[in-house]
Amino acid sequence: MTYLTGSKTPQAIKAMSLIGEHNDQIERIRQDRNLTPEGKTRRIAAVHLRYRRQVTQLEAEDKASRASQADSLRRSLFGLYGTDPNSLISYRDAQDRAGSIDSEDKALDLLDRADLSNDEILAKAIVGRAAEIGWNSVVRTYTAKHPYYGEKLQELAQLGQDETSVEAIMNHAMSYSLPAPAEVARYSEGMIEQLAAGA
Repeated sequence: MTYLTGSKTPQAIKAMSLIGEHNDQIERIRQDRNLTPEGKTRRIAAVHLRYRRQVTQLEAEDKASRASQADSLRRSLFGLYGTDPNSLISYRDAQDRAGSIDSEDKALDLLDRADLSNDEILAKAIVGRAAEIGWNSVVRTYTAKHPYYGEKLQELAQLGQDETSVEAIMNHAMSYSLPAPAEVARYSEGMIEQLAAGA
């Protein structure tokens, strides 16, 4: 049985902490005997809006950070460094050749030929295509010969899995889930903002 624990990114951890603070503050407002029911609703709306904005901002930062990390890994694994015109032509040709591969067996065959001829540009293009499609035997073959890239490919694969696996999606959703308290749940966004403005 899988247990959901929330995401482990710094932003998600901070968001879960804020959600706990939010819930504590809402409960204190509910217990405050000095406030009228209307006053409680207004305060709850204000607290909820403030925390929801912070949690939403953290979620956006988390998404941007993961996208940036994936982009950086893709560039370091499969990108081209330098501006030599011959390398650029070779890179584009390799990308086209790798893009036309339609089976894992063909990818393995072309990877073997690229390795034999020390064509690192073509090898990286093939592995990049294999990683996108999920041809794991191609990726394993490459990383067996190039262990340094294995860690980076694993990290990139984990980032991709975090975007697609049900467990990761549920953990992410749990980390940033901040439902409206019962006192304001029936109100629209605009109405909650009006209530909060009157707090």
